[in-house]
Amino acid sequence: MKILLSSQHCKDRKSDVMTPVRAEAERNTRNVVPWLTIQNRHSYPEKTAKELTILLMYLIRFNEQSRFESDLDMAWKGYDFDIINELDKEGYIRQGSHRSKSVAITDEGMKLSRELLTKYNISDWK
Repeated sequence: MKILLSSQHCKDRKSDVMTPVRAEAERNTRNVVPWLTIQNRHSYPEKTAKELTILLMYLIRFNEQSRFESDLDMAWKGYDFDIINELDKEGYIRQGSHRSKSVAITDEGMKLSRELLTKYNISDWK
């Protein structure tokens, strides 16, 4: 299918003017990600990165209840520090000391992670 664009449709790509090509792309995107629109497309990567970070922490978690008195699951801290700080502020993890190499996943973080498993269609450990 060949699409011919008139000069009035060829606007700057960074503008929010809807061109036929952008309209087609948005229609196709709506089927895959219904909440992705021009207005919120910039927050999509950041939100996804945060969701995938807590999800990966959940999937690689470990528990050292035998060594420590805490029954919280732990995860290694090898992720973007800004995302870790946001997850800590939101109460999904606890960093403790910023020098530690692991974080504790809170009950809220465990609950969110299980919801994200469903959202991304990932199986939990058996």
